[in-house]
Amino acid sequence: MLHITRFVLFVAVQVFILKKLDITFVNPQLYIMFILMLPVQLNPGWLLLSGFILGMTVDVFYNTQGLCAFATVFLAYFRIFYLRTTLSKDQLDTIRQPDIASTDVQWFLIYATVCSFVHHFVLFFAEVFTFTEILQTLLRIATSTVASVMLIMLTHFMFFRVRSRE
Repeated sequence: MLHITRFVLFVAVQVFILKKLDITFVNPQLYIMFILMLPVQLNPGWLLLSGFILGMTVDVFYNTQGLCAFATVFLAYFRIFYLRTTLSKDQLDTIRQPDIASTDVQWFLIYATVCSFVHHFVLFFAEVFTFTEILQTLLRIATSTVASVMLIMLTHFMFFRVRSRE
């Protein structure tokens, strides 16, 4: 039930607030935090299906014909690889979800930044589907990644439990 609530809230914020922002070259994508915060032990098939459903839901509101679904499924697949390469076997077995309480601020910041960059890279290059505007696309990727990571970190600190390390 918690994950359904998160799904609805992240999509609602994305569609009804962030979509309305009209800032040149900046398209923050907070909805990807849903994928980032899913349990580490979640079956990869369910993770990919969750990414597809999330992406298609956003696509319906953005009228983007599957671009968000493509980028979000790619992100879900990348997340599996990223977690397996950056966390030890013990951490993979004991961490419930990849968050600051389970890891630390530095790890989570890098995780959110890399995953956000991958998502934006796939999304924006699939959207333009050309390299003729490569500098504009790279600028959109960079600024949107920074904006998304700032929103993800702010959301995490505001709504998720963060324990202090001693």
